[in-house]
Order: sequence, then structure tokens, then C-alpha cells
Amino acid sequence: MSAAASPARGRALAAACLIAPLAIYAGVFQHLAYRLGPARGDVLPDAFAFAAAPGRIVADLAAREAFLLASAAMLVISVGALVYALAGLHRSHGRPGLAAGALAALAFGGYAAATSGNPWRSHLVDRALAAAAEADALFAPLRTQGALDAIVLLDTFLGIGAVGAMILRFASLALAEGDRPAARRHGAHAARLAARERAVARSLLAGALILTSAAVATRIFYHLPAALMEGEAAETHRALAALAATRWGAAYTAILVGAAAPAFLAVQLDLSDAVESGALTSEEAAPLSGAGALGGPARAIGAVAAALGPAAVGPLLGVLESALGAFAA
Repeated sequence: MSAAASPARGRALAAACLIAPLAIYAGVFQHLAYRLGPARGDVLPDAFAFAAAPGRIVADLAAREAFLLASAAMLVISVGALVYALAGLHRSHGRPGLAAGALAALAFGGYAAATSGNPWRSHLVDRALAAAAEADALFAPLRTQGALDAIVLLDTFLGIGAVGAMILRFASLALAEGDRPAARRHGAHAARLAARERAVARSLLAGALILTSAAVATRIFYHLPAALMEGEAAETHRALAALAATRWGAAYTAILVGAAAPAFLAVQLDLSDAVESGALTSEEAAPLSGAGALGGPARAIGAVAAALGPAAVGPLLGVLESALGAFAA
């Protein structure tokens, strides 16, 4: 590929980092998936049968504490990932990069917080807790609902805001070599490519940590009312909550792969160009191609596992809960 063509390719792949996750989410998980699920006004045939045993309050408080811990973990991870993304943008593009990252975080987080309601939450949490309050089965109902709304809003704003900054970081990494063709004509080219590849891998891990923690918090949040229920009603609620949480996990994985894949491809194509132009020898390029691009087969497997983490964590937690339940029985 010519030096003139590479900047255009870099810009195209950077645009793909921005467009692909948004298109995947809006097209697949908003437009199509919502057509298959309940609409906001639908009432699903779920009998909210609440337990009257004294142990109900203890189970309810334990479920709330589990959600609080998961939410706190997500907040800490989100703040750390946001700082990492902003630092990388500042290092690559100075103050304009830092400002762009902050604006992306505010835009993504603000939009997500403003549209945080969805039919699954409406049925699994909001309607269920309202029914529990009417049945006098919910401890401090008004305070509970207000606190839950505030926690979810904060989690959503910071978590999706950090994802927005991370998506911009992937676009920056896709653009780097393509916009600086002169960088190919001086030394340490292999080191620069290796640094970009490490940055892509670390950004993938940071994004996976945010979205995996979000999937865990979502699962626990959707399961909250089940602590108030008994018998078949509780089992039905848990099954539907697990399904809805896994759906969000799959959406998170698709968004992450959509943002990271073009950046990884951009680095690999720049590597191929460097070999063809003679800027790198085949021996210098070998550790940077294929599985070596992520630090060897073990790290490559780790990167794949990280990308699949948000989708896999729900089913894995379900298996663990079933195993623990069988052991306790």
C-alpha cells in the first residue's frame, strides 16, 4: 500500500471504531431486540407472590448489599478506566485529545443516563418493587426506590462515559500511524508498533473490565425483587432476570469487539506495510503479528476471554449459583 493511501485507511478504520459499536448497539440490541422483547407498556404474566416469612427482610437486605458491592466495584473500575483512556488521549494528542475524551465521556454518559430505562428493568425491578410495596413486603419502599435509582444513574453515567472515552481511544490508536507517514522513515519503528499493540490490548482489557462489572451489576440488580418472593414466583423471576442480564452482557461484548477490532486491524495493516516497504525485517515483525501481537498465545487467549467476559459472566454466575445451591442442599 502506498504512503498516500495509508492515512485514508487509518481514518476509515478510526471511523469504524466510532461507528461500529454504535451501529451494533442501536441496530441490533435496540431496534431489533426490543421488537422481540416486551414493550414498555406490556405487563408480563408474572405472579409477584411475596414471602411473608421473617427471614424475608434478611434476604432482602443481603440482596441489596450484594448490589451495592457490585455497583461500587463498577464505579471504581469505571473511574480507573476513564482516567486510563483520558491519559492515553492526552499522551497522543495533548490537550485537544484530553478535551475530546472528556466530551465523549460526557456525551455517552449523559445520553445513557437520560435513556437508562428499558422494558426489562420496568418489569423485573420497577413493577416488582411497586407490587412489593403495595403488599407491604418491601422494607422502606420510598427510600429504597430513590436509592436504587440514584445508584443506577451514577453507575450508568460513569460506566458508559468511560466506555465512550475508551471508544475514542481505540479510534486514536487506529489513526496513529496512518496520519504520520513520516514516522516510518526513522528508527525504532518496531518499538512504536509494539507500543500501539500493547495500548490496544490494554484498552481492550480496560473496556472488558468496565463492561463485565456492568454485566454483574445488571444481573444482581434484576435479581433484587426475587429475594422478596417465594416458590415458583421467585424461580420464574430469577430465570427471566438471568436471561435479560445475559442479553445485556452480549450487547456489551458486541460493542467492545466492534470498537477494538478496527484498531487492532489498523496496527496489523501498518505492520504489513512496514515489512513491504523495508522499514521492518520479517524477523522484527514476527513478534508483532498473529498471536504475537498480543504478547504470545497465552495473552491472545486472555484477550479473547476478556472480550467475551461481559457475555459469559451471566451464564457462569448462573452455573456457580446452581452448583452452590446443589451443594447446600
